[in-house]
Amino acid sequence: MCQIWVPTLCCISHTRSRTLFSTCLSKCFIGERQQLIRDVFNIKKTGRQSGHTAGRTPSDHCSRNMTMKLVSVVLVLLALLLDSGMSLVLPMDCSDIYNNDNTRPSGVYTIYPIGATSAVQVFQRRLDGSVNFYRPWDHYKTGFGFAVGEYWLGLETLSHLTLRKKYELLVDMEDFEGNKAFARYSSFSVDPEASGFTLHVSGFTDGGAGDSLSYHNGQKFSTFDKDQDSWPSNCARSVLGGFWYNDCHHTNPNGVYLWGADGTIYAIGVNWYHWKGRDYSLKSISMKVRPVQ
Repeated sequence: MCQIWVPTLCCISHTRSRTLFSTCLSKCFIGERQQLIRDVFNIKKTGRQSGHTAGRTPSDHCSRNMTMKLVSVVLVLLALLLDSGMSLVLPMDCSDIYNNDNTRPSGVYTIYPIGATSAVQVFQRRLDGSVNFYRPWDHYKTGFGFAVGEYWLGLETLSHLTLRKKYELLVDMEDFEGNKAFARYSSFSVDPEASGFTLHVSGFTDGGAGDSLSYHNGQKFSTFDKDQDSWPSNCARSVLGGFWYNDCHHTNPNGVYLWGADGTIYAIGVNWYHWKGRDYSLKSISMKVRPVQ
């Protein structure tokens, strides 16, 4: 079976009473027992199988038919939207969703940053150690984790977001004693991959955490398999994370999830130096952006 990940969509159609209904698609599978069009409309399984031409593997079959099926689905969606009298406007970030309908509850919504009042877009979150953040370049580029849990949005998406609008950054954090603090930055952006996903951050406002991020301003992103930091060695390998390391860090939000203070370790935990030092790993930290009004 081959697998393709696509953005979450809402499919609009009509019932006999002309009321609208929607079903959401988060993962589409093309394989022997599941067909893409059936997944989109969430129709009950019919038992029909998509067979394979003799002598071809499932992956061969998928690659030959994937494009045709995706085009068919897009055409069906467009037809339904036009028939319903709705315009097809895809949100670039969370603020677009909020501005379109500010009665929606807090939750996980799909954005289309490469496609087409201030809501917050979380791009990094640590809270329980359930996700391993010691990952290679490709993972940090495309993103990983779970949007409702520990999460990294992806450098590519983050770059597209912050180059189209002006964004500010908020970093919230909490220690294991229940104390909370934050740091705010009035300007935040990430360059494209061709420039190493270089970080630009400025305009610090103290919320009790101190400024541990300005030290990383102007740095390229580094992972254990792509060293772009200012240290002669490899910061990501040394402190077991992935970040815009300098020489090496004042904060390590993507480090190893540990439990509070530990004098036997140094600088490998989820650190924010100007609040708790380098031998204290935070209980939680999240980094989020929103458009500047």
